[in-house]
Amino acid sequence: MNKRLLLFLMGVAFAIQSPLLHGQELQAIAKKQYEFEAYELAIENYKKVLTKEPKNSEAMYHLAECYRFSNNYTEALNWYDQLTTLEDFNPKAYLHYGHILKATGDLDNAKYWYLKYMEVDPVVGANFAESCETAKSLLNEEDKYEISLFAHNSNSSDFGMSYNDGNLIFSSFRNDIQRETVSKNKSLLKSQGNQLFVVTENGPELLRGNLKSSFHLGPVAYADGLPTVAYTKNNFKDGIKFVRSDDTNMSLFFADKEEGSNDFTKERPFPYNETGFSTGFANFANKGKLLYFASNRPGGYGGYDLYMSQFKEGAWSIPVNLGPNVNTPGNEITPFYNEEENFLFFASDYRGGMGGFDNFIAEKVSALEYEPAINMGKGINSPEDDYFFSIDPSSGVYYFTSNRLGGNGGEDIYFATPAEKMLMAEEENVPAAVNLNDLAVNGSVKSNGNVVSVSDSDPIFYLADNNFSMENARLLAKRDLILSAPPSKVYYIQVASLAKTSGNVGNFKKLTSLGNLYKVHKSAATKIRLGYYYEKGEAAKILSSVKGMGYNDAFIVHEPLLTSELELVGDSKNGNSNGTFSSTFTPAPSTSNYKVRLASYTDPLWFDISRVNDLGEIEQWTKGQYTIFILSGYGGLDNAQKALIKAKNRGFTDAHIVMDNNGYLEKLKTN
Repeated sequence: MNKRLLLFLMGVAFAIQSPLLHGQELQAIAKKQYEFEAYELAIENYKKVLTKEPKNSEAMYHLAECYRFSNNYTEALNWYDQLTTLEDFNPKAYLHYGHILKATGDLDNAKYWYLKYMEVDPVVGANFAESCETAKSLLNEEDKYEISLFAHNSNSSDFGMSYNDGNLIFSSFRNDIQRETVSKNKSLLKSQGNQLFVVTENGPELLRGNLKSSFHLGPVAYADGLPTVAYTKNNFKDGIKFVRSDDTNMSLFFADKEEGSNDFTKERPFPYNETGFSTGFANFANKGKLLYFASNRPGGYGGYDLYMSQFKEGAWSIPVNLGPNVNTPGNEITPFYNEEENFLFFASDYRGGMGGFDNFIAEKVSALEYEPAINMGKGINSPEDDYFFSIDPSSGVYYFTSNRLGGNGGEDIYFATPAEKMLMAEEENVPAAVNLNDLAVNGSVKSNGNVVSVSDSDPIFYLADNNFSMENARLLAKRDLILSAPPSKVYYIQVASLAKTSGNVGNFKKLTSLGNLYKVHKSAATKIRLGYYYEKGEAAKILSSVKGMGYNDAFIVHEPLLTSELELVGDSKNGNSNGTFSSTFTPAPSTSNYKVRLASYTDPLWFDISRVNDLGEIEQWTKGQYTIFILSGYGGLDNAQKALIKAKNRGFTDAHIVMDNNGYLEKLKTN
C-alpha cells in the first residue's frame, strides 16, 4: 500500500472518531475509502451514516457493494433487499443485486433483476438474464470432472498456479510461514500481502530470498526454454475480490530467472504499463516470444480485455486486443495458452456462465483469430468466481482458483481431472452400431417392429436399433468434448475457399475419386476439402494426385476433427465418383422419404436422446468415423419441417431436412 494512501486512511480513521462530523462529511470519507477499496473502513462509516439517515439510498448502495466486493454475500443480500424497497436508488443496483442472487444460486430472482436492468441497459441486462438460463443448464449437467482441493491451501487466500522445471508455484496470503526479516513497509491496516511459494518435498516454501522484494507479487509466469519471468505487482487484499473493472491495482514486470532456481532478478517494467490502469496476469507462449495478458486500458471492449504482445528484434511489440470472440463488455482475465492444441483458456464475468467469473476455452485459428469461446462447464466452474486456469505440463492436471463454498480460505486452489473412469464404466450400456447386411431379410430390416428399407447393393451406412438405451450414458452425453476427449487431428487437402454465401461444389466433384469431399464452415468462408487422412504421407500422395488433376493451389491442412463444421458434399463410394450424395436437392416425387438430420458425432454417446424422442423415430446412421442421428417417420415435407423447427428450438441449431435416397442422405435445398 503506498504511503499517500496509508496516511490518508490513517487520517480518516482518526477523523471519524470526532462526534462533530456531519452525515455528509462522513459519507464523503466513506466514499473515498470505497474508491481506495478499503472496504472494512467504508463499511463501518456507511453504517454510521445509515444510523443517522436510514433511507440514504446512496450510502446503502455502496454499503451493499462493499460487502459484495468483500465476498460477504449474506450481508450484501441483506442491504440490497432493503435498498430495493426504497423509492429511489442507483439503477446499477438492479445489475449487482442480480449478480449476488446468481452467485447464491437464486437464478429466478436474479433473472428478474437482470430484466429490470434492461430498462437501464438493454444489451447488458438481456445478456445476464439469458445467462441465468445458461447457468441452469450447466448446473443440471452431470459431473464431468473430479475436483479436489490442492493439498497446500491455507486459511488465507491461495491462487494462481504456475510451473517451472517440474515445480508448482503459487501465490498466497498465508502467514504460517514467516521470513527471517520483516518488510519495513508493513501495513498498519492489513497483512503485508501475498507472496510467492514453491512446493517442495517438505511442503510450501518461500520462493524469494529474504533480501528481495517479496510482497504483493503474483501470479508469475515462466517462459518455456528461456530464462525469462513475467509477474504481476499487485495491491490485492486477502478476502477482497482481486478485480474491479476500473481499478489500478496491477502492473506487469519482467525478470531473469536465476540458474538452478525458481527465484528471479534484474526486474524491469513491461514497457506498455499504463498509468491509471491495470496490466497483469501474464502468460508466455512460443518459447517466451509471445505474451498474453489482461488490462483495463482504454480502447478495449469492456473492463479488462485480453491482449497479446510479441518479442521482436529485442523489444516487445505494441499490444494487440484479441478481439470480440474472446473479449466482451465485461472483464476477461487470467489467460493461459496451450500451444499443443492451440487453445486459449481464460476467465470472463460476462459470457454465459454459472456466476461470477467462469473459465472458458477458445480455439486459436490464426494469429489474431479465435473461435467463439466455450464455457468449460460444471466443476471447473461454479456459481462463484473461478479463474486462473492452467495445465501442469508434466502431469496434464488442470489447476484453477475459486472462492466457492467448501474451501479453506477466501480463495483456494483446486485441481481437476476429467471423470474418464466413470465414463468408461458406462460405455458398456450403449450397443454398438449394427451392420444392416447382418440383419437384412429380402432387402429390409426389422428395427423395433418397424421395417426400414435398405439397399442390398450399398452397405456403406449402418443402422442401430431405434430403441437403444441412453439412460445410463447421460454423463457421456454431457461431457466436455474438448477437454475430456479432444478431437484427433487429421489431414485434409484444401482445394478452395469460397465466399460464405456461395459454396457451389460442382467444379470439384471429380475429386471424389480420391476421397470424400467436404464443405468446412468457418467464420468468413466455406472451405472445400478432400479427406480426411490420418497419415501425412497418405495426404501428400493424394495432394500430388489432386494437383495432377489441375488443382494447383491445393495444400495440406492439419486440424482437429470437428464434425460440427463438416458437411459431406461428395461421397467417394469407395473410389467411385458417381455417388449420389449432393449438397443440394430438388424435391422428388411424393414417394420420397423426408427426414431430419440432427447432428453427427465421432462418438454416439454425446447424443442426448431425451431431447428429441417425441419428435419422430430416431435412426442412428454411421459412416466411417461418424455417427449421424436422424429423425424419420413423416408422411411428407410439411411434417418434417415442423419437426425441424422443434429440433432447432431444442438446441440442434444445425439440423436440416434430408432425403433418404436409397441409402444416401441428400440435403434439401432451401431458398
